[in-house]
Amino acid sequence: MSEQLKAIKWNYVHGYDFNPGSAEDQSIQEDFEWLIQQSERTEQLESENERMREVLKDFANNGTKHDLNPTLVMDGKEYFQLLDYIKNMDGYVRNTAKQALRGDTD
Repeated sequence: MSEQLKAIKWNYVHGYDFNPGSAEDQSIQEDFEWLIQQSERTEQLESENERMREVLKDFANNGTKHDLNPTLVMDGKEYFQLLDYIKNMDGYVRNTAKQALRGDTD
């Protein structure tokens, strides 16, 4: 939890003497509760965003992590077609992840 959010929560609990009968105080209390909820949600989203960036970095750097030298026993033509397909898929994943990290939307 950020220091700013901790301060807001402390002020909410200790720093203001709310009068339950006052419409203005009820409005202020609702604003504090809303602000705390939004701050907590923002922190959650920032954490999720960082985790997703790490996943994208992994894809950008390592692709799909398929073994690009498979040990399958096939005829030459089928083998090379499959290998090309896997390499194309891996390249697509890497490029898409790199674009996402740069902020490209196309």
